[in-house]
Amino acid sequence: NLHSEVNDTQIFYSWAPVDGAAEYILYYSTEPEVTPSDTSTRWVRTREPELLLEGYKEQDYFAVVTAVAPSGVESAPSKQLQTSLSITPLMVLDFE
Repeated sequence: NLHSEVNDTQIFYSWAPVDGAAEYILYYSTEPEVTPSDTSTRWVRTREPELLLEGYKEQDYFAVVTAVAPSGVESAPSKQLQTSLSITPLMVLDFE
């Protein structure tokens, strides 16, 4: 149930909370087929079912999220979500 919204150089990820989860791990990459064990994958831990990532450049990002139980056991990853971050100008001036 992973969802994303983009704004300039930010990606806001959100997902449905999982009963009993102590925290979540969002795994993301610029390469498709994100897996937690992939060396090109970055990750961020959070206690909330949402996360704002800032300072990213214009390209595609792929992400999955897992829930972590208080015992430390991590769930299987969510379905992969592809997010396209594109910066389009609001207005283009041509003085000719």
